[in-house]
Amino acid sequence: MITKQQIKNFDKNSKYLLPYKTLKTPDVVNHLRKFVVQGEKSIVRLLKSPCSIESILCSERFYAKISPWLKDRKEEIMVFEGTSEEVRSVIGYQMYQEVMAVAHIPKTNSLESVMLTAKKPWFFVAVDGLSNAENMGTLIRNCSGFGVTGLIYDKSSCSPFLRRSVRCTMGTIFNIPIIEVCELGAALRKLREKQVTIFGSFPHRAQKVLSDAPFKKDCCLLFGSEGKGMSDSITSQCDFSVTIPMHSGTDSLNVASASAVFLYEVCRQRGIT
Repeated sequence: MITKQQIKNFDKNSKYLLPYKTLKTPDVVNHLRKFVVQGEKSIVRLLKSPCSIESILCSERFYAKISPWLKDRKEEIMVFEGTSEEVRSVIGYQMYQEVMAVAHIPKTNSLESVMLTAKKPWFFVAVDGLSNAENMGTLIRNCSGFGVTGLIYDKSSCSPFLRRSVRCTMGTIFNIPIIEVCELGAALRKLREKQVTIFGSFPHRAQKVLSDAPFKKDCCLLFGSEGKGMSDSITSQCDFSVTIPMHSGTDSLNVASASAVFLYEVCRQRGIT
C-alpha cells in the first residue's frame, strides 16, 4: 500500500526523512540494517525486486516515472513528494535524478543454499579486505553482467549496501545472491570440499597467466584489497594464482577493472560470449 505525503508537511529531521541524510556510514547501515538507493534505473530495479522498501523520496516528475512499478508492491511504503528544492533540503545536495529510497537489507543468502539451488558449473566471486565502496559496487555490477553464481564477503570488506556501493551497482545488486559469511577462510574451505577450484588474482609472479587458467569447471575467483592484496591466510586457500599480463610500466589494474577482465575470460572459456 502506498501512502503519499508532501515533503513540505514534514520536518527534514523527522524519523521519516532523516535516514536519507544519515544512512551513509558502515556503522549506521549495519546497525539499522537499512540502505539507500538512488537514481531512476536503480529505483525501478529495486521496485521489481523482493527487497522490502520503507520509503521513497522524490520530486513530482520522478514520481510519475516510477509510479507504474509502485502499484505492484504489497508492503506499506511512504512516498514523500515535493519540489526539487524540497528534495535538496532533505538530503543536503542537488541531485541530477531526484529519486531515492530507503530499503531493508535483505536476509543474507547462505553459501549452502546457493550451492544447493545454483546451476552448474558454479562461478563464485569472493573478496578479501575490499574496503572501497565504489570498487565493491562496480564489482557487483560486473558480477551481474557476467552471470556470477554469488558474491562472497565477510567483515574484512565493506558492506555492499553502503550508499556509494549501491549507486555504482546501478541496481544490479538485486540481480545476484550476496553471501555474507562469518569468516571468508571457512567459506573457501567449504567450496574446496565441494571440489570448487579457488583462483586468486595477483598482479605479480603468478603461477598462470589469465588465458591459461582452467575455468570451465566449478570455480571461485578471489580478489584482494586495493592496497595490501590478500591476507596470507586467504592466499593459502588458493589452488592457483593468476595474473593479467600487462605492458611494462603498469603494475596492475584496480580490482573493479581487473575483475571485469577475469570474469570475461571465464565466460569466454565456457563459451558464453
